[in-house]
Amino acid sequence: EARVHWQRIQQARGLLRTGQLERNIDVSHAVRESLKSQPRRRQLGPLGSLAVAASVTFAMVLGGQTLLGQSPLGSAANPIATAVPGGVVSIPGAAPVQARFGAPKPADLSRASICLPGTHTKWVQISAGEVVSFRTFMTGELFNIISKHSVLRHSVDEGWDEEAFIESVSDGMMNANMLTNNLFGLRASSLLEGLQPTNATAKLSGMLIGLELAGAKGFWLGNQVVIIGGNKIMDHYQAALTQQGVMPIRANADEMVLVGLVASYFELKKE
Repeated sequence: EARVHWQRIQQARGLLRTGQLERNIDVSHAVRESLKSQPRRRQLGPLGSLAVAASVTFAMVLGGQTLLGQSPLGSAANPIATAVPGGVVSIPGAAPVQARFGAPKPADLSRASICLPGTHTKWVQISAGEVVSFRTFMTGELFNIISKHSVLRHSVDEGWDEEAFIESVSDGMMNANMLTNNLFGLRASSLLEGLQPTNATAKLSGMLIGLELAGAKGFWLGNQVVIIGGNKIMDHYQAALTQQGVMPIRANADEMVLVGLVASYFELKKE
């Protein structure tokens, strides 16, 4: 409904600009005046961007809980929103962002984690329906910077080598203190040993994801893990976690955002 409403507003704006509004769409004088006087959309500032990102993140967390045995929607006749009290987001240089969606309810979860891979990968630990730990890793951004703006940009491309990736995940986890040395080793191998760009790309990604998994070990070790994201990046994280003996559940990010937003809606509606 919100999407249809937005589309109608956009259509009305277009018709106003061409002077065709009266003949094409039935809209009141008040609506026309509101459209004319509406200020131009401004870009979000840092706090606004943070609020949007946090909303989407926690919507995905709510959606992910559905797959962990705690449906946020309940039955169609009696919708119940999953509570996520006490979710603290750690943001360097800023105060923690506290997120709470209603009151807690009993859950079937003991130890479970949700992984939201992307530019800034989030790891969320859930216990008894509550977010008890939240960490963000800049893995995706580091990959983008290193592959496009460092000396390694001459050694990588868009290809992929799964075997090289898996090997480098282990290397990244076990030799975190040698990461920068091993990264430069990719350039040296490219120049001196003919390392192929597809191989170098997979190795770079594997080292960085391995480093992340080492830091996030408390989230995935011994826990059920749900990965929520796009198919390509979920493939990489699933392969890395499977190597560590974890069998993650996968879920589409767009679908989980919708599930989480609906859950939040019903919880707020009850209040």
